[in-house]
Amino acid sequence: LALIGTQELTETQYDPRSRAWFSSAIEVDGQIASGFYVFYTTRDIGTTIARRSPNGKSVIGVDLTLRDLSLGIANERVTPATEIVIFNQEGEALAHPDVNRITRLHENSEDRMLERVELREFDNPVFHELYQLHLSGIQDGTFNFSANDREWVGSLSTLPVRGGEDVYLAIMVPQDELLANIIRVRSQSLVISSVLLLVAIAVGWWIAKRSSYSLRALATGAEQIRDFKLDTSINVRSRVLEVDNLASTMVMMQSAIRQFVEISKALSAEKDFDRLLELILAEARAACSADCGSVGLISEDERTLEIVIVHNEHSGKKYGGASGKAVPCALVSLYETDETTSAEAVEAHAAKTGKVVVVDDIGASANFDFTNVRQRYEEEDYRCRSLLNLPLQNRQGDVIGVLELVNAGEPAEQVAAFGPEIVSYVSAIASEAAIALDNRRLLKAQKELLDSLIQLIAGAIDAKSPYTSGHCQRVPELAIMLARAAQDSQVGAFKDFTLSQEEWYELYMASWLHDCGKITTPEYVVDKATKLECIYNRIHEIRMRFEVLWRDAELDYYKALAQGSHDEAKFRRQLQSRLEKIQDDFEFVAQCNIGGEFMAEERLERLQQIASQRWLRHLDDWCGLSNDELVRKKRSPQTDLPVEEYLLADKQEHIVPRDDDGKPFRDNPHGFRMEVPQHAYNFGELHNLSIPRGTLTDEERFKVNEHIIQTIILLNKLPFPKELRRVPVWAGNHHEKLDGTGYPRRLSADDLSIPERIMAIADIFEALTAADRPYKSAKTLNESIRIMSLMRNDGHICPELFDLFLTAGVYQRYAKEYLLPEQIDEVDISQYIYK
Repeated sequence: LALIGTQELTETQYDPRSRAWFSSAIEVDGQIASGFYVFYTTRDIGTTIARRSPNGKSVIGVDLTLRDLSLGIANERVTPATEIVIFNQEGEALAHPDVNRITRLHENSEDRMLERVELREFDNPVFHELYQLHLSGIQDGTFNFSANDREWVGSLSTLPVRGGEDVYLAIMVPQDELLANIIRVRSQSLVISSVLLLVAIAVGWWIAKRSSYSLRALATGAEQIRDFKLDTSINVRSRVLEVDNLASTMVMMQSAIRQFVEISKALSAEKDFDRLLELILAEARAACSADCGSVGLISEDERTLEIVIVHNEHSGKKYGGASGKAVPCALVSLYETDETTSAEAVEAHAAKTGKVVVVDDIGASANFDFTNVRQRYEEEDYRCRSLLNLPLQNRQGDVIGVLELVNAGEPAEQVAAFGPEIVSYVSAIASEAAIALDNRRLLKAQKELLDSLIQLIAGAIDAKSPYTSGHCQRVPELAIMLARAAQDSQVGAFKDFTLSQEEWYELYMASWLHDCGKITTPEYVVDKATKLECIYNRIHEIRMRFEVLWRDAELDYYKALAQGSHDEAKFRRQLQSRLEKIQDDFEFVAQCNIGGEFMAEERLERLQQIASQRWLRHLDDWCGLSNDELVRKKRSPQTDLPVEEYLLADKQEHIVPRDDDGKPFRDNPHGFRMEVPQHAYNFGELHNLSIPRGTLTDEERFKVNEHIIQTIILLNKLPFPKELRRVPVWAGNHHEKLDGTGYPRRLSADDLSIPERIMAIADIFEALTAADRPYKSAKTLNESIRIMSLMRNDGHICPELFDLFLTAGVYQRYAKEYLLPEQIDEVDISQYIYK
């Protein structure tokens, strides 16, 4: 009860009885607490606690200021920039470390009354954000916000106050200051960890480098294996057992992959079917060091297995393939037995089921029949210990053959069983071999089919006309004979001449197809044996006209007698003379029709005189005609019957116009340089009988020669592979001449290769010596070679090839096989050798 102090208020209108706390306390019996407000005397914010006196006439009040609270919270800053504030529900500040910021003079107060300041009125944006968060209904707890370009972490708590309004305590700390120690510790930890890690890496690298040379070498080897660089061997030794085992395994793997790749390359590169079979067997046998082995192929009817190649390393004997020796016990039936008690039955089982059959120790089976093995490998005392049969399956999974291996093991060791790893490896080889084998079989079948189609076309052309019979089949034989002689020769132009396997086939195909264009040539043109022939020989029509003249002569004779003439002998002499002339004229015309003699000028004049004779036609020649004939007939006006006509005539109806506007080559992409006749055909009687030599008109000769144009066009439409790309050229140039007068492109010697020159000589010699031409007699060797020597002298055929044709005896070999005995006479080739 000691007096703390007193203060006298002067010059004030303050009356405590006007305060709300006084009014509240005077009315109740007990203690009351007012809300927070600005004290008039101290200018501090606080609350008043009041109680009515026992007599009810006075009130005792105690002012509790928040100044000490403001000063207290100033010491609770977590960081230098920490903001602490106590505020009420309306967002008015009640306590703050800076007490001067939480009150201000009332703007309209005459007695300098103070009022509380709202948080939003602080000059710090942090309090503005707090004010907004408070209005939005922020709850007790932590919260985050941004202000002053910093991230802040806040904490809000409701303070327990006796009576009055709700009061809140807000503490707001910059995140960077709050976590400064943690960030510092983290940075230090990272630095320390990084340093330790670098040290550990350096130490580990040094230790690894010292101890992992072998691993690096193995890694390099693995990279080389990955890149299929298998030539560099892996030589690694290590004191670490696991590394050493890994090195040995990688060496074996590299060797196996290298061997497998080499086998695959060899199988893919081999084109000869028989050599491919030998290669398959040799590689498979070498992979497991087998004594013997064989390859069998399934027959077309799939009922037998034909053994096509046998190797016996034990005795050094080989059968089938390139050896040329017949295979013992070549056929194995696939359906005789299902028991695997013999080597033959084991093969059949593998072929039928498509499963690998492994017999580890046949010697343990007393019932196993060795007869087939002994006969196949031709060793009576040979005993099979282990047996491996691998089915060869194509892409479709069909078994196409069986690979058999006998007695695995190194030669210096005892015979061992075929282990699982060996079976797996050889099975991989067999699978690769089966695909290669199937590819070769397919290619071989396609080639045989293509050859058959080519021969079919050539045979059809030969069968189309008896005049070209056998030509397309004999020219390839002669061309191959001459090409072999050129390749064997080491003289002059042929010193460097050689043909690869693909080029031989290219020449073979070109020679078979050299006249394929004849399939488009009309038969009546190819077969035209006489000048008047056109589907049929029109000499019969001409003969009937002479018959008419004959009858007319006889009628004139009898008419003269009927008129009472007494000089019968004179008329008979005239008749006989006239008939003899008719007979002689017809025989001359018929002789001209044959085309055997050159039509000299005097013969042409006589033909014109004979043609000027007239005969009387009574029947309509417009009847019974085809549409094409009627179209040509309408070019001339129809005359009244009877009408006189010339005995031989060239009429408008005999001319067949071209349907290609005179451009049979169109855009001429192949460079043809042949003269094109004005008309497609001219069937005029005088026009045909006047042919100077032979039986063909210019129009018909063009049609015959056009076969080579069609050959080139047809062959260029075929999608020949690269190795056969010259077939159209070699086949299409066999009518070219070295002096540039040939057809269809008038090529010169510089444009013609040796195969093309070979084709030309083969075509000419076969045509000269052919004995199956109805239009000519067979020429002897002397006659044919003499004619060809003249062609050589005229620059038509190659002189060097023609000399080789004679000196190498090609003409003799061909003559013995294809000419009639009476054609083969002695030829003195010295008089034909080019000087």
